[in-house]
Order: sequence, then structure tokens, then C-alpha cells
Amino acid sequence: MAVGLAAVEPEEGRSDRVAVGVRGKPGDPAAERPEVGIRQRSQRDAQGGNISRRWITCLECPESATVLRSRRGEEHRVDQPGGAKIRTIGADHVALREQVLTELRRRIVDGEYGQGERLTETRLADDFGVSRNPVREALRVVEAEGFVQILPRRGAVVATLDDTAVRDLFAVRQQLETLAAGLAAERADAADVARLRRLLDDANKASEAKDFDQLAELNSAFHRAVIEVSGNRWLHSISTAMYHHVHWVFRVGAAQRAPHSTEEHIRLVDAIAAKDPEAASTAAGLHVAAAAKAALGQRPTA
Repeated sequence: MAVGLAAVEPEEGRSDRVAVGVRGKPGDPAAERPEVGIRQRSQRDAQGGNISRRWITCLECPESATVLRSRRGEEHRVDQPGGAKIRTIGADHVALREQVLTELRRRIVDGEYGQGERLTETRLADDFGVSRNPVREALRVVEAEGFVQILPRRGAVVATLDDTAVRDLFAVRQQLETLAAGLAAERADAADVARLRRLLDDANKASEAKDFDQLAELNSAFHRAVIEVSGNRWLHSISTAMYHHVHWVFRVGAAQRAPHSTEEHIRLVDAIAAKDPEAASTAAGLHVAAAAKAALGQRPTA
């Protein structure tokens, strides 16, 4: 089966969609199922105009290993000047709304969209190279999650991490994480402990490399792992949305907080490995208290 790509440059101010056509034998369902990739704004030119890089996605064709070497590999990359290849946003065949939601949330958490910044549907649709429909749906989700507020006469703006929001977040963390740590100490096996220690090692490497974006990701991954080791599915369900905000708060002060957080995580894992629920709960409680103090101490810069 051969793959044909057809791309059309966008008109000014419009989304750039890249049509992907697949040619195959008559009656082959894949031959009649086109897909569409989306572009993402890359940088601005000297005159302030947008320079967009093209995102292309193609269909999975298991029959053609030569053209499509893997489900998550080269077929989803776009050649750029100098031989570089860019991974496409559509590579995982995730629903467009979910792709936009994930990217919107990431940009807020990483500070690319700053606190208090206005986010219009038109602006976001242009940023992501999509129509306004998936943007509107994604905005509803991040509003429900607390990342965005809808204000009269302003529309959607990035929420502000004020003292009240931070205190409320850490009050919930205190309850959830102390419970999770105690349960993890009761239920963890050797593989669970090894997994937690690997995450600590990875976080330490990221800290030494001053890769604070990666460190924030690993910090959240560590806490989610403790929840998973606890074996309590309700804790896992309740904490899912919370850890997006934990990531947001941690990222703001990651450079200052990292060394202390690492030491506190080590004590927590040691208590889990020793199967000491009381010590694990205490270690988790002290860790959350220290994190809350640090987060509140960095106001109003966060």
C-alpha cells in the first residue's frame, strides 16, 4: 500500500490542516479513510508574523512496514531544513479535543500562558492550528479543573495561584498523601519500592542537569506512583486532577525547592520500604507541610 500526502499552505489568519490521502486496493477500508494533521505555532518572524511548522499525521498501515516503520515512529515525523524531524501532535491518533486539551494544560502549567493572561477561542485556535470547536471544548475542561476562569467582559483568563488556592490545594494533599503513604507502606512489594527509587534517581539527575520542566514531571510522577502503590482506587481517582495543580505549583519554585523535596522523598520511600505505615504517613505529612510553606513563601511571584 502506498501513502500519498497533500499539503496546502494556510491563508492568513486561518488554521493549517494537512490532508493525508491513502491509496490502496479497492474495497480496502484504509484506502477510504483520510486523516488530518494540525499545525502548531513555532516562532515569530522579524515582522511579528507567525511562522508555523507543518504537522502531518498518516494512517497506520501494518501491511507496509517499509513506509510505516512503527506505530509511534518515523511516519509521524516531518522533515525540516537541516535534516531535523519534528514529532507530530497527531502521532498517537488521539482525539483532536484531547490533543488540544493536553497541550493547553501543558502551556498553562509550564507558564507559556501566564497567570491572568486572556485566552480567546480565536487566539487559541490560531496557536494550535485547529477550528474553534475543540478549543471551546478544551476550555470547558480546564475551567472545570480550575486552570481557567471565565470573567465578565473578558472571557477566559488563566487562573491565578493566590494564597487561598494554594492553601486549599495543600490541605487536600495533606489528607490524601498521608493516607496513601500509610497504605503504600502496608501494601508495597519489592518491585514497587524499586519503581519509586528509580523515579527518585531520575529526578536527581534532572535536578543536577537543572532540567526543571522534567523535574516537575517526575515530581508529579512520584506522587502518583505512591498513590498507585497504595492500591486504593478512590485515592487514585480523586487525586488525578489535583496533581495537575501540584505540578503547576511545584514548577513555579522548582529550582529552590528541588534539593529539599528530594531528601523528603527519600525518607518517604525508606519508610515504605521498611513497611512502617506510621513513619511513612509522618514523612508524607512533613513533606506536604514543607512544600506548602515553600509555595506560600514564594508569593506573589508564583
